[in-house]
Amino acid sequence: WVHASRYPRSAQSCSLLMKLLTGTSTLERHNCTSCESREISSVTHMLFECNGLSESRTKLWSNLESNALPGTVYSLNNMTNHEMARFMLSSMQTQYVYELKESYDAILTFITEMYKAKVNLLCNEPI
Repeated sequence: WVHASRYPRSAQSCSLLMKLLTGTSTLERHNCTSCESREISSVTHMLFECNGLSESRTKLWSNLESNALPGTVYSLNNMTNHEMARFMLSSMQTQYVYELKESYDAILTFITEMYKAKVNLLCNEPI
């Protein structure tokens, strides 16, 4: 929320982040129908495992790697999917540091756009 208070344009993304962190988004209430796994659609599954989102993930991950600080990217690339999700949702497991703004923004963009891609897939699925 410190980031949202300093950069009001990111407030909506920070709100989504809080919903995903607390499990109050609609994401985790069903099995994933966007890929063949049919497993519970967790944050980790949405961000890093769902085959139905692989095209969006590749593009958005490339954007994250281009915009986040190199140390952040290095850390993320050496984590498991579950560790990456937890790291991203916890604001990089650190107190707010202004010098990390680019990394915060890149992570918020990745999470927000992946969520939008998931919602878009759900809205376009046949009934």
